[in-house]
Amino acid sequence: MTRHYRAWHERRHQLKIAEDATAAAKVQADKISDIESGLRGMGYDVSDNAVWKALLDEVREDIKQRVVAGPQPASASSYVVIEHQPQESPSPSTPKMPKIQGILLDRLQEAGEKGSKASPMRQFIEDKYRIKIHDKTVGMTLYRMLTKGLVRREGHTWFFVPPPAETKNPGGDTPGQIDIFE
Repeated sequence: MTRHYRAWHERRHQLKIAEDATAAAKVQADKISDIESGLRGMGYDVSDNAVWKALLDEVREDIKQRVVAGPQPASASSYVVIEHQPQESPSPSTPKMPKIQGILLDRLQEAGEKGSKASPMRQFIEDKYRIKIHDKTVGMTLYRMLTKGLVRREGHTWFFVPPPAETKNPGGDTPGQIDIFE
C-alpha cells in the first residue's frame, strides 16, 4: 500500500509539473502569435525564412535572447543569438495574409456608406487568417490611415475615402491644335 501511495503521489506531482509546463508554453505561444501579428501588420511575411534572416541581419547587434533550461538566478543566465525556425507553415486552407492596411481598405470599401467599426474588422482578420492580433492594431492602423487621408471617421465608425479622380483637359494634348489657330 505504501508503494502504491508513493507512486500515485509522484504521478500526481509529475502531472502538475506537466500541466504547469503546458500553461507556460501556451503563454509563450500567445506571445509569439502577438509578435508575428505585429510583424505581419508592418508588412513582413513571417512564414518566409528570408524575412527572418534580413531582420536578424538588421538587428544582430541588438538581439540577445535568453536560453533558460529551467529557473535560474539572474546571474547564472546565458545569452545566445537564436536563428528563427518557423514551427509550421500556414495550412493550405488559411489564405496568406496581406498587410493590415490593405485588408482594412478592402473591408471599408465593401462596407460602403454604412462604414464599419474597428472591432468587426479585427474579428474578420482573426477569423479569416486564423491569427490573434492585438486589440489596438486595427484602431492604430486606421488612425495612421486617417492621417494619410485614406479613411475618415464619424464617431467610432470608419469610412473609405476614394482617391481623388485624375482630371485632364480633354483637348489639351490634341496634336495639331496649335497649328489650327496660327
